[in-house]
Parts: sequence; C-alpha cells; structure tokens
Amino acid sequence: PLSQRDYYLQRISDYILPGGYCVFFEHNPYNPLTRYLVSTCPFDANAELISLPHLTDLLKGHNLNVIESKYCFYFPEFLKVFDRFENYLSMMPFGGKYYVMAKKNM
Repeated sequence: PLSQRDYYLQRISDYILPGGYCVFFEHNPYNPLTRYLVSTCPFDANAELISLPHLTDLLKGHNLNVIESKYCFYFPEFLKVFDRFENYLSMMPFGGKYYVMAKKNM
C-alpha cells in the first residue's frame, strides 16, 4: 500500500550493502491494458500501481541511486516479431511493465 512504501523501501535499502544493487520490475500504470489486467486479477486485488517517476523519487530518498530504467513488454506474444523494436521504444511510457536498477550509495 501507498502508506507503507517508505517503510518497505527503507527495509530493502537496509539489506543492501553499500555499492550493492537492486532491481524493481513493476506494472506500468500508464498502460491502459496493464491497468485493466491488474484491475481484473484476483492476485492484484489490492494493488496500488506506482509510476516509474514516483518510484525513482522514492528510491533517491532511501540512499539508492537509479542507474538505469526502461519501459518494456510493449508487444503481446502474437506480435513478438516486433520485439526487436522494443529497445527503441524503451523511454516511451507505454510498455506493460518497467524496470528500475538502483545502486546503494557507498
């Protein structure tokens, strides 16, 4: 939940050694299909999606420097022929998911 994000990010940060890395994969709330799938999935019943910019800001507040972030999963399986273009789209916030790689400050 939104109210517990700072708490859990601090716990994650506490477990990472200085100079260590962590990677977050998240659903992209800017993608309408992702929002629909999350809203209809029982497993995600209480999920509160977080945007890449918001997650990046939270990480910075917990001694973690973002070193890479990209949107991904633009095409469904039946359109996998287009996957080769995904790297060119990775900065556009339309992929189904995104990832953020961060490094803990020394």
